[in-house]
This record gives sequence, structure tokens and C-alpha cells, in this order.
Amino acid sequence: MSYMGQENELRWDAATAETIRAERAAARMSQAEIARRAGLSRVSYIRYETGERKPNLAQVASIAEALNIPFNVFARRIEDRANETK
Repeated sequence: MSYMGQENELRWDAATAETIRAERAAARMSQAEIARRAGLSRVSYIRYETGERKPNLAQVASIAEALNIPFNVFARRIEDRANETK
């Protein structure tokens, strides 16, 4: 397990999935459209959004770009969600 500990890692994973899902909904874009714009398969994107898989940093950056959100803003939104559940 990572240095963050299992509980923290699970909290961050959930916050990442929730942020991806919420930002897509706010942008009123389909999963297929975000996946296409991010250069991901639709199935992979759906798994990131549902939390079944963890996107790596490059994939998170691609999703942020597809949503027209600067990466640092997107990362802060993930961090804020993760900290809400502490």
C-alpha cells in the first residue's frame, strides 16, 4: 500500500472518481465525448468515473483538458472533495 495509508488512498480514489463524474455532468457532456476528447476508450473512462479503475496523473490531466479545466484547478477540486470526507 502507498505511504498515504489505505484509508487515505481510498478517500482520494473516491474523490477523483466523484470529481470526474461531477465535472462532466456540470459540463453537460456525455461520457463518450469526454473519452474521445481525452484520448481514452469509453470503457476506460467509465471505469475512472465509477471508481472501478484509478486513472494515472496523465489520464487525469487529459480528462481535465477535455473538460476545459486547468489541471491545477481540477486537482484542487479533487483535493477539496478528499478533504471533505476526513
